[in-house]
Amino acid sequence: MSVNRVASGTNTRFSPEEEEALRKDDSTSKSLNDARRKAGQKGDDVAVRGDDNTLAHELEHKNTHLSVGKAALAAIDGLHLFGAVGTLPHVFHSPAAIVAAGVATLAGIHVAMWEMQDQKDGLRDAATRDVLHAGMLMSLELPKGFVDQETSKLGVGTTGQAPAKKVSDQIIGTPLGATMQRHCDEGIRAAQKYGDPSHPAIAERYKSDAAFRAGFDGLMWAEKHNPADAKQLKDDVEMREQHYAAAHVQLRV
Repeated sequence: MSVNRVASGTNTRFSPEEEEALRKDDSTSKSLNDARRKAGQKGDDVAVRGDDNTLAHELEHKNTHLSVGKAALAAIDGLHLFGAVGTLPHVFHSPAAIVAAGVATLAGIHVAMWEMQDQKDGLRDAATRDVLHAGMLMSLELPKGFVDQETSKLGVGTTGQAPAKKVSDQIIGTPLGATMQRHCDEGIRAAQKYGDPSHPAIAERYKSDAAFRAGFDGLMWAEKHNPADAKQLKDDVEMREQHYAAAHVQLRV
């Protein structure tokens, strides 16, 4: 196993454009959406976080979740069934109750339709996030075994003309890549310092910043599975810190 080498990032100083991007320090989410745009991919921007669920998880949740709209329609259908067999309480036979049932049925249909569209949008966004997470992982200097493990969980293509590969191509060796590697390096440093993602000093960033989390989890994975990779990760960050210092940028941990 080994640490992925993206372009020649560890061994070269930053370009003026990369230094400007490092000082600007856009979020990982914005950087990934910018890369997606540069790759020619359509659709609204999606928020990318460290604690995003995968599309597979969203599909599993969809299949086991009873929606509000469906529950309302089921309850109304139950009332109609009781009425048909003559067991509906007398109060439900009044004109007001009949009108109310009609309104409730219409409302339930509208809610169910809204939820169906909302689920469709949610699944589309989850699929887009999977692509962006994969593109990010392929663009960071992290253990190859860790990257392979994490991208396999996402279940997206990573070679040829796959969308994730196109996103990665827009990151590697660019100011976007420098920004995301910085966030990743900050996650590696946090793992060295705290070793626990629930530590109050870093918990929120671990959840919100996908590149930070990748760096944190990447080092923890290497410590467990390949100590040589862990040492290489730490050495690489130490080397890049010299370049950060030359660009008047410090790692935030």
